[in-house]
Amino acid sequence: MLTLAAMAIHTSIVDYSAKIFKIGDFSGNNFSDIYARHMQILQKIKDDNAGKYHVLMHGFFRVLCGAHPSIMAASKYANDLNVLDIDGMPEA
Repeated sequence: MLTLAAMAIHTSIVDYSAKIFKIGDFSGNNFSDIYARHMQILQKIKDDNAGKYHVLMHGFFRVLCGAHPSIMAASKYANDLNVLDIDGMPEA
């Protein structure tokens, strides 16, 4: 999952840097090389030092879930649209 998110962020940065401000086709096939590279990086960290890999992943988990990992357990029962402020989103 982390690698997919990294791939999405990577491609967004590339698009932004190229001043491409339109909705495009986001397909894993188009960006498989980026995905594979991120997988290699994470695998190297894990192979070199599993403890550091664990700290990295746990850190991401805590940041993404806030300080309360119980959010993940509760979210499977919640309506995901309740946490989005769609009215507050910019239109352009």
